[in-house]
This record gives sequence, structure tokens and C-alpha cells, in this order.
Amino acid sequence: MKSIELKSCIAKQINQFIEIKRLSGSSYNSQVLLLKYFDRFLAKKRFNNKFLTKEIIEDYQLYISSLQPRTQGNHMSVVRLLCRYISSTKPETYLPEPMNKKYYKNNYKPYIFNTSEIQMLLTESLKLKLSYSLRPFLYYTLFGLLYTTGLRINEALSLTIKDFFSKERMLFIAEGKFRKSRWIPLHQSTNQILKTYVNKREKINPCLPDEPFFINRSVKKLPYSNVHLAFHTLLRKCNLMHTRVRIHDIRHSFAVTRLLGWYKEKKNVNTMLPALATYMGHVDIHSTNVYLKPTIQLLNQVNDRFYNYYLQNIKGGNR
Repeated sequence: MKSIELKSCIAKQINQFIEIKRLSGSSYNSQVLLLKYFDRFLAKKRFNNKFLTKEIIEDYQLYISSLQPRTQGNHMSVVRLLCRYISSTKPETYLPEPMNKKYYKNNYKPYIFNTSEIQMLLTESLKLKLSYSLRPFLYYTLFGLLYTTGLRINEALSLTIKDFFSKERMLFIAEGKFRKSRWIPLHQSTNQILKTYVNKREKINPCLPDEPFFINRSVKKLPYSNVHLAFHTLLRKCNLMHTRVRIHDIRHSFAVTRLLGWYKEKKNVNTMLPALATYMGHVDIHSTNVYLKPTIQLLNQVNDRFYNYYLQNIKGGNR
């Protein structure tokens, strides 16, 4: 596997560490980004020691202290594992203490987009500057797909042309989290937008089955960094920068919106949750529950259902 381009004095050890992790069956993509961040810090500090010292690790902790506690915990967890790996050949390496998980667990509260906010985001997507002709409709399609299917952003960016089955109105996720594959049924309107996107894409470059579905101007796989930049540009245009918002919050919004829809349709939510868990690529509903944040609309629906149950089964039964 090709080495990651790194610049610090421990670049070789970091690449070896990543290779070992990937040999265990994990893609390790998100952790690689954190290690790149650490590598850039070491290079910027011109750190040139033979082993990682307590001083440089504490400097790094101070460097990332402005990040959210949970994000700090993710950074330090990966760095700690790297230190443990390097210490096997350089025992002098400092091994930081693990962060207290209670400190950063559930610290971040996801932003739940309402329908009008998502519509505004999609409308502004079509107004993005044309650095290349497909760009506005690409982001319109991508963010719309995330909201209507709850895909993880890396799952969407990893799609290839052959993963879209327009006649069957299905998407195939070849490698989701933990390398699990699954099928995603599509709403007719979502399917039509994807078909339109493919037609526009073909005018730029003929679509081969194994080529990326979402591409940049070089007809390569669209990088996450491009999406992150476009997303925050759109948030500013929509005046939604008053709070910390992540792309992943669209997935949270999908789950809450789906649950709200079932309440309005008077469905038995408890029997529907396993289906939602499967659709979102979760092992069980415990992982899905993390996404089901209460909103005013959702609480109103729960309150109405409980009140109706009370009238029909409790108050009525006491007559």
C-alpha cells in the first residue's frame, strides 16, 4: 500500500503504524487524518528527537485545546496508540495517560436541520461559483442525498458509478463502517436527481463503472476537504453559522426527521427502529438511539400520542 505523504521526523514510523492497522482489516481513514494533523504539528515545531517526549506531547495537547473536548479525545487517543507502537522500539517514548471519557462523552450536541433549512441549503448549492460546470449541481445532489438517506459522508464520497441502480431505485454501499455492505432503497425523487446528476456528469466525462460517483474538476474522487469547505460556505450564506454545525449533523437530521414522520403517520415506532438501524448501517438500535435527539416537533408528537393513549386507555377505562 502506498505510504502517506508526511513531513515530520517520525513519518516512517507513522506510515508503518498505519499499515499495521490497515492489515488488521480496518480502513483507518479517519485516524489517518488525525495522524496527518499530528505530523504537521511536529514538522511546524521542527521537532527532531529520536523519540516522542513528554514536552512535545503536552505541547500538542495545548495546541488542540481549542477543539471540542470529544475531538481532543479522538486526537489524543490516536496519538497515544502511536506512542505505544513507537515505544516498542524506542522505550524512552512518552506514553500519555488516556483522557477521561466522561469529560468529553456526549459533549457535542448535533444541530438538527429542519426542512426549510435543508431546502435553503440546497437552493444555495445551485448558486455556488462555477470553478467547474458540475460543481453547483454536484453539491445540490450530494447534500440532498445525505439528507434523504442518512448516508455517512465517507460512504457517499466512496460511491462509484456502478453502485447506483437507477431502474431498481437502489444504492449499494460496498464498504460502510466496519467494512459492512448494505443496500439503500431510494425515494423516487432522490433517484431522479441522481439520474439527472449522472447525465450531467457524462457530458463532462464518459462514466465508467468503477469511476467515482462524485468528482472534482480533475474527474477524481471528490475530497472531503472540498466538501467541508463548500458546506461551511453554504452555512454562511444561509446564516446558520450561529452554532457549531458538522456535515455529520445531516445524518442526525435524517434520523430525527424519519422518526418524526413515523409519529405523524401513527406508526408503531418501536417496531420500526430496527429497520432504521439496518438502513443506517448500524449493528443494532443502540447505535441508532445516539442519533435520535429530541426536538420541539418530536416532543410534541410524543406528547400528543401519550395524551391520546391516556384518553383512550386510562381515563376512558375508569368510567
